[in-house]
Amino acid sequence: MASDRLNWFFTIAANIGVILGLGFLILEIRQSTLATQATLNLNLVTYGRENAELLASSDELADIVFRGEQDPTSLSPLELERFLIFTTWRMTAWETAFLNYDTGVVADRYWISFNTWYSRLVKSKPGYLYWWLASRHGFDLYFREHVDQVLGLESDSTTRRQQ
Repeated sequence: MASDRLNWFFTIAANIGVILGLGFLILEIRQSTLATQATLNLNLVTYGRENAELLASSDELADIVFRGEQDPTSLSPLELERFLIFTTWRMTAWETAFLNYDTGVVADRYWISFNTWYSRLVKSKPGYLYWWLASRHGFDLYFREHVDQVLGLESDSTTRRQQ
């Protein structure tokens, strides 16, 4: 009987240890997720700041982007290429936020402000529609659907589903 009681005690102690270990593991995963979210958010903000600094420090690029946002057909072929390349990399931050939000890495509070800013930007200036139609093929399918919806366009997948 003493060995049964001792066995019971060790079994209870082991189960408590497993439960405490699982709790610790859950806490560690949560902390790791929060750290990943914070790092990703900081990287996206840093990328945005670098784009803004580039525009602020280069009068030529700022002029090309400003004119391209208003009327990309007014740009020379070289200027148009620079506008499209700059805008593609600028919008890659939006795609990155979207893809990471879609997988649960970006928190709602970050995504909402990020998405709102970019959505308003692409809807407010005609050059972004021109850019999107020229560049959308290089982006993730689900992101393309998202931007198509923001711009009020019919997406490829919608067309495929209807056929």
